[in-house]
Amino acid sequence: MNGNLQNQGEIIEVKNGECLIISYKQKDLNYKVLQLDLLEGQAEIFGREMVLNKKYIYNKDTELMIFTWKGCKIQANQPKELLKPLVVDGLMESQVLVANVSLYLNELRTNALQNLSIGPRVLVTNKDYMGSQIVLKNLVNYGCKLGWTPILVDIDWQQNYFMPQGCMTAIQIKNGIPEFSISHQQKITLFSGICSNLQSYRELYKKQITKLGQLVLKKLETELNKYKDDNYLSQNQLQYKDIFRNDKKTNFASGLIMTLSSSLYQDQDILNHVIKSFNIDIYIPQKNDLQIKQNLKDQENIKILRIETIIDQQRNNEQENNESIQQYFNENIALQKFNIQDLHIYYFQEYTDSQQNKQVRAIKWIPEQNQRIEKKILGVLHQKVKFEQNANNLGKQNMYTEQDNLIMDQSENEFHESLINSPLYCLVHIEKFDKDIIELYVPFEKQELISDISNHYFIIGDINWSGR
Repeated sequence: MNGNLQNQGEIIEVKNGECLIISYKQKDLNYKVLQLDLLEGQAEIFGREMVLNKKYIYNKDTELMIFTWKGCKIQANQPKELLKPLVVDGLMESQVLVANVSLYLNELRTNALQNLSIGPRVLVTNKDYMGSQIVLKNLVNYGCKLGWTPILVDIDWQQNYFMPQGCMTAIQIKNGIPEFSISHQQKITLFSGICSNLQSYRELYKKQITKLGQLVLKKLETELNKYKDDNYLSQNQLQYKDIFRNDKKTNFASGLIMTLSSSLYQDQDILNHVIKSFNIDIYIPQKNDLQIKQNLKDQENIKILRIETIIDQQRNNEQENNESIQQYFNENIALQKFNIQDLHIYYFQEYTDSQQNKQVRAIKWIPEQNQRIEKKILGVLHQKVKFEQNANNLGKQNMYTEQDNLIMDQSENEFHESLINSPLYCLVHIEKFDKDIIELYVPFEKQELISDISNHYFIIGDINWSGR
């Protein structure tokens, strides 16, 4: 950690690969809400990309992690004495690992959708409450950006994110974790009224864990059966063969994700009970929890993933990162090199037009702009391209989709809009970007992409693919 926080009044500057932690706790009854504005650069709040010049509003008792792949300037309406801002460096590798896990979960959910089974049930633990919340929220928001709707489970009586103390909650997240208020109607809540030492109420705590686990798994099972019935009707009434469209996400395949109280995560009895009650099959502990890993190694149905959180100070070297990617994909992934000029990569970003008072979507062609690629994930679109390149008019191109519908002579705005609205084919991971050469990890089941890569569009940016 370092203290090189450059704060000019209310403007905070964060450099490439650094993370800004804000802890806003206002005890005054006349408190004001926290308002943040992204003035320059690119930044994510728990995996949700910030829009330039858009006002982000938060209540008191707020803890935020803002990460930047490129560097940014953020303006706050509160003095730094109340924000307690802290800049942490050396987290690029940690965010890459979080991105790797989100890619892996996306593959598991896609397989669950195709195989008509319930999606991954993920447990995240850490001795530091903030550390586990960072990983948890990033994974939930990354999943929602791809259209998944995971159930977020909070079994912490003392620091429940959604409800008052003394509650356990499970909520289906559809558009990312809300920035300001919780207004979910389909939440499951168990109330005990107890928020003191949980050890004194161990049996009651375990009983409520069991009950909430039953309700959540029952909901996922019900969603699965409903999906089977609906698709049976689709096949028989509409005779629609391809019922597994890549852009169609469902609740049952999204699974669940949860964390355990930082005060109980090393309690082996409680940990085993949570794993059993929620049928956990993906466990993400703190990196150095060797004892927990040892205790769980005989449980064949659980895959333990390594991830480094904000409290870990060791930096991963390149070899460790490569091994982690192979681990998450069960070595079912290959590293391929391409010339950047052969790829059609576009950068997408939203910003608020202050003059027109509306949000604007902008797209830039990366090779044309001669920009480096900071983000580690590229989205590959279903829409394909067939270039008739014109040096004077790069916006006008002839394209065909997978349905071979030829779209002729589109205007530049129409072309950009067609990219934004195209469904997602798959995700690929950027291992290295050096001058004109880019190295990508491509899953084996998408190997046809390698020979056909020049005909695909790639896009960078925080697009919510839900409903596309």
